[in-house]
Parts: sequence; structure tokens; C-alpha cells
Amino acid sequence: MLQLNGGNAVTVTPAKLNFNFSNSLPSGNPYSVSVATQPTSQYCSVSTNGTGTSLTSNVIVGVTCTTLQYTVSGVLSGLMPGTSITLLDNGASSLSLSNNGPFQFATPINYGGNYAVSVVTPSPSAQSCSVVNNTGSGNNISANVTNVNVICSTNTFTVSGTVTGLLASSNLVLMDNNTDSLTLTASGNFSFNTAIPFGGSYHVNVSSNPQGYTCNVANGLGSNVNANVNSVYVTCTPNSFSVGGTLSGLSTGTFVQLGLSASSTGSACTSVTANTSTLNVSNNGTFSMGNNTVPYNGSYCINIVQQPVGEVCQLANNTGYGVLVTNNVTTANVTCTPLAYNVGGTVSGFASTGGGTLVLTDSTTSQVNTITLSPGATSFTMPLSYNYGSTYTVTLVSTATKATVPVTNYTCTLTGGTGTVAGRVTSLAISCL
Repeated sequence: MLQLNGGNAVTVTPAKLNFNFSNSLPSGNPYSVSVATQPTSQYCSVSTNGTGTSLTSNVIVGVTCTTLQYTVSGVLSGLMPGTSITLLDNGASSLSLSNNGPFQFATPINYGGNYAVSVVTPSPSAQSCSVVNNTGSGNNISANVTNVNVICSTNTFTVSGTVTGLLASSNLVLMDNNTDSLTLTASGNFSFNTAIPFGGSYHVNVSSNPQGYTCNVANGLGSNVNANVNSVYVTCTPNSFSVGGTLSGLSTGTFVQLGLSASSTGSACTSVTANTSTLNVSNNGTFSMGNNTVPYNGSYCINIVQQPVGEVCQLANNTGYGVLVTNNVTTANVTCTPLAYNVGGTVSGFASTGGGTLVLTDSTTSQVNTITLSPGATSFTMPLSYNYGSTYTVTLVSTATKATVPVTNYTCTLTGGTGTVAGRVTSLAISCL
């Protein structure tokens, strides 16, 4: 709506752009044309011949209308120094920002138009930037837009991995950077709760091993993190324990061979089909079958594989077996004793008639070893046995009488009366005449 001199009005529409005021003015009068009412979506102004001081002829007034336009602006926050992002409005108007604070797109939006702000350049790798709270778009614009809110935040990344070998119900405690604790009770994947900021570091270690197991971390250390970490590997293996004990009674210069089997019934060692290791023990005292031979909660059985020459060794008091091993074993008790053999021989010519007896003795032993033979004896065995490797010196110390008239003594001789024991001796011989 236009007015002439503040009163005479005329309405102009898009269908009728030429206009005339209804009242004419006398020659010589002043005039002034103004816009009384603006159209809804435009701004109109008198552009030519809008005023005059003295009319002398008809006047053609020019009015120019332009569509209303509005700015799109907002605030950027959280952008790291030295970085930049690019925003787009309606996919066309580009705006590059390198500082936090207010921003405004150069291209305005026509009345009733739309706007849509987006982050089009990939965000800095250290950050993620986005338009928040639905402030980045709108329709039917009728005023300047000032509330576009773009926020950048530092990217964070997870630290995760896999654990193997962990028995169910076991408790493995991992720690990342000595602050983030994670308890695992079974094998499988895991992920720490605390994320790592861009450029940060991680250090995964075992804070507490499960009972009976030792767990080791691979790929647990890293820095300058710029992506999720999923390559931490934790491997758990059962602890192993040595098995040993004490040997006594073994003679110098020989050895006993011991075997270790992983099979045991818990009540006694059963027949052993395969030993996991063997050990020749040649000295009395403590011995060990070797380190890491029995796993946690495993079983063991020590057996005698080869006896020493001239001796017999035994595991005393059922100390050679065990189950559910949780510590090093040092309680096996192996005791060796010499083998003992009899010494004896044959008698000839000693008739059953006559008088007296034959007496054999060996006084070289710790106890006098003596036997008395009655008439008619054909063989004998010394009453005390001899240890393997010991010597014997048997002598004939009395002679019996013959059943003759006149009475005479036997003439008896002993052969093979001395020697070294390497087994049962039956080679002594008494011959009486």
C-alpha cells in the first residue's frame, strides 16, 4: 500500500504493478509518495520521483521491491587450537572455521526459505564435531537464525582384547594405566571401561593372577592412540611345580634311577607305563626331578626305574605320590638298604655215627657267625647273611670223632672259605676222612 501526502492510498498487487492515486493535485503543489504497508515477504521503497515541491506535470513514481533475506549464524565451541572445520548451509554456502566463537554464513536465506547446517569436512582426527540439539535446520524462515550450535569434542578410543587359557570361575584382574581395573572370570573377549583420549597411551598389565595360573600380556603397551585398540592378548597357563625329596642309605659309587609319572590314583602309585622324566641319583641327600614337571592341581608318582647294584631302594610311607599339587613337592623319601645273601656249602664224609660236632665260624663280621654241624650233615648255611660286596672268611674250628675202635678224629678240610659276596654263595665244601 502506497500513500500520497500521507493520506491518498493505493494498493499494488503482483497482477497490477501500474498504479494511479485517485486524487490529482493542483499545479504547483508539493507531493510525497511513501510505502504505508510492506508486503509480507518483501521490502519495498520509492526509488524514483518520490517527492516534489511544485507540480507542473504528471509524475511517474518508481517503486522497487526486494525479497526479504535473513542471516544464519551460531556459535562454535570445543575446537582444538591449530585445527579447523568446514560447515555447509543447504549444501552450498561454505564456511571454514579455525576459532571457537560466533560465526555467520555469508549467503542469506530468503523469506520462507529453509536452512540446513552440516559439518562437511572430516573432523580433525583428534576430535568429532557436530551440530547439536536440532539447531542446524529450519523451515519457513521469517527472522535471522542465531542459534546454530556446533560442538567439537576430543575423540576417545576403547582398549580391548582376548584372554585364553583362563578356567571358568577363576579371577584374573587386569589393569590399564594403573587406574582402570577389570576382573575376568573366563576366557574370551574383554574391554576396559575407561576410554583413551586421542593421542593418549595405554598400558595393560596383570594386577592379580588367578590361583594356580600365570597370565602374560602381549601387545599391552601403546601410545599416540588414534583408533580403537583391540589387539591386546592375554595368555594364561597353569603353574608348574618341581617334585623331589630325600635319598638315604645309597652306597658310594652306585646310583638309583627314579622316574616321574603324571598318573596317580591318590591312594598309591599304579603301574607306570610312561615317565615324563627320569633322574639318576648317586648321592644321598635332597633331590629334585626337575622344575616345572607337575601342573597346578596335577598329580605325580615317583617310581624306582632301576635299582642300584647290590641294594634295594623304596619310597617310604607312601611319600612317592600325590594329587592336586599346589606347591613344590619336597616330601618324597627314598631309602636304600643293601641286599643280603646267605653263604653255605656241602659236607662229605661226615658219617652219622661217631661223636662230636663240626663247628664253622666267621669272626670277621660285626657279629660272630657260627654254625655247629651234627654227624651225618651233608650241607650247611651260615646263620647270618652277608651284605652285597662284603667279604667272608669261614674257618673250621673243631673236628669230630669217628665211630671206630680205637677212637680217632676226622680229618676234615674246608675249601672256598673266603670270598666276596655278589649273590647267594653255595660253593664252600667240607671233606672229612
